Amino acid sequence: MPVPTFLQIRQLALMESSMSFSINFDRSLGAERRRIALAQIDRAIVDLDASEQTLVTRVHQFRKRCKKLRALARLFRPANEREYRALNLALRDAARRVSALRDADAALATHEHLLEHYSAHPQADHLRALRGILQAHREHEAERGMTGAQLSILRVQLDAVRGDVLQWSKSKISSKTLARGLAGTYKDAYKAMRVARKEGGSLAWHEWRKQVKYLRYQLKIVRRSWRTPLDSWRRDLNRLSDLIGLDHDLVELLQLLSRQGAEIPSPEALKHLEQLCEERSQQLRHDALALGETLFEERPAVMRRALQAVL
Repeated sequence: MPVPTFLQIRQLALMESSMSFSINFDRSLGAERRRIALAQIDRAIVDLDASEQTLVTRVHQFRKRCKKLRALARLFRPANEREYRALNLALRDAARRVSALRDADAALATHEHLLEHYSAHPQADHLRALRGILQAHREHEAERGMTGAQLSILRVQLDAVRGDVLQWSKSKISSKTLARGLAGTYKDAYKAMRVARKEGGSLAWHEWRKQVKYLRYQLKIVRRSWRTPLDSWRRDLNRLSDLIGLDHDLVELLQLLSRQGAEIPSPEALKHLEQLCEERSQQLRHDALALGETLFEERPAVMRRALQAVL
């Protein structure tokens, strides 16, 4: 029987010793906050070291851990503003170090989505002509991304974050704190939706998506207190996040190709892509707003009182 590697042992230990990404309300909320944070940090390190996974998968998993941690920090923000800011800034900077590869992979995936969606469209051939550029760009980012030195920097950053988490205040945290944190995220998402609908700019829509993702992760953290309705709400938020995310990726795809300049096979190809992206974007935003109006029907003050009653 082959001897398991250190990485395999660590992965098994994490799976067996860590509880899920949700709070056990029978325990100290401060201890639960620390447990969840440490588990996500350790898993982020495992993700970085998982050489059997593709580079894109490792980057995706690492960024996902960072987003979960930032959502956790926001949820407990009312308990300690300083600890929230320190963790949020550190993780934001770490995630940005691998954003170029994520963007390159997302651009290729978005192109594939457009090809599938418009497979019978007269301009589909113009779309296919752009694939080689996107493929080459992703390969370029993969070659220069996640080098040994960059991995070392990320590990150092994560170790520093872990040290900060171990020093978090041990003062008692009440369930009212969670209700305030969750209600605050709901309020931010509620307002962001209205700004996106009014202004229509890509930055406003991207901000709405960020708040939706934070809310979705936070609902998973507190799901044990009100499981059935929260799980249903979380699934709808996941769908909403996907709709807004694809819209954002369409914008990023156009920006990436516009920077390629002479590599574009013809101006017509980019022009037709812009037309199809605009058409698809309108569809996605229509669906997102329709779903968002349902998910954010309640005013923030009403939602805050409802959350205080169940947490």
